[in-house]
Amino acid sequence: MISQVWDEKRFNQYLLDTYGFELKDYLDVQSNRYCILHSKSLNMQSHSDGDGDLVQLTTLPGAYLQKLVKEFKLSNVTDRMLAWDENFLHDEWSSIEKLNWKTPYKVYYCNAEFNKPGDCSYPDLLTNSAMAKNAVGPGTNQAWVFGMIAELYNGLRKQQSEDARLAFRDGKFLSLTDAEFQAADHIYTETVERYVINAIKHIMGGAMQHEKFLLKNLGENKGNLQNVVKTITNEMHYTKREAMTIITLAIWANTNELIDLASAFLKMHNKGEVDVVDLNNPETFKWFELLVEHSFFGRMIKPVFEIHKIAEGLIDINGNDSDVSEIEVSDVL
Repeated sequence: MISQVWDEKRFNQYLLDTYGFELKDYLDVQSNRYCILHSKSLNMQSHSDGDGDLVQLTTLPGAYLQKLVKEFKLSNVTDRMLAWDENFLHDEWSSIEKLNWKTPYKVYYCNAEFNKPGDCSYPDLLTNSAMAKNAVGPGTNQAWVFGMIAELYNGLRKQQSEDARLAFRDGKFLSLTDAEFQAADHIYTETVERYVINAIKHIMGGAMQHEKFLLKNLGENKGNLQNVVKTITNEMHYTKREAMTIITLAIWANTNELIDLASAFLKMHNKGEVDVVDLNNPETFKWFELLVEHSFFGRMIKPVFEIHKIAEGLIDINGNDSDVSEIEVSDVL
């Protein structure tokens, strides 16, 4: 989603022309100079419903990059993807219409003492709420992780890399088009929102039915695999091939320990937690470098990673590979 960001002068002129007052009449400009104001519509279009969710904003400096962004067209977006997005927005905006304003408030009583899970006592309700809140973040993160995994596998497949061969499928490659990989990313995102995020918000008695849809669990056993496929095909009305594409990518990623690595990568990217990735481990370093090369979030930090490699002597100042056989890779990024 691309939106235009106004500077202080343009926003000030808009306020003057539209409402007759200046920005300084609305807030302390100096104290808020590092803040960005955005509309409710931007919040909603980002699938952030305004109850504390974060909206990631990325700005590109310079007239040339701004021109590229303005002309950018997102490819491989199907009508079904757009319809799902619009339905989500409609549900969020229309939720107030479901309220019956004539219904009086009703007081509900609950026991103060806990007897067993699911007894709707105060400790039970409080525990369910805490479990849900604690699980929403990691649940949402699953969609981001899968997107990185799909991009990584697609990039390796195009290069016919041995790392993309599926050991559990006789060493074959997963043959899909770019559009099919993007569709898989969308379908899993929709699955996460429907059966992970929404389910987490309604956890009762410690039931964790959403866990079967988490990436590490998709191919955990035959029963779980069949349940996930049935959900995606029977309830979401996608094809078995599309469901199995998601599960195959998850199994491949889990086999190579990429789910944990991609999760750690996002912590580093989003929160600056550099210690979560151990670049001293050669296998970790290898896959980290591939994530940087092939994923969207990876490419965003590629210049920083190149500086890191130069500092560690992994490449020379001209970008040529150094002899790294005797070099210990530091985890300082």
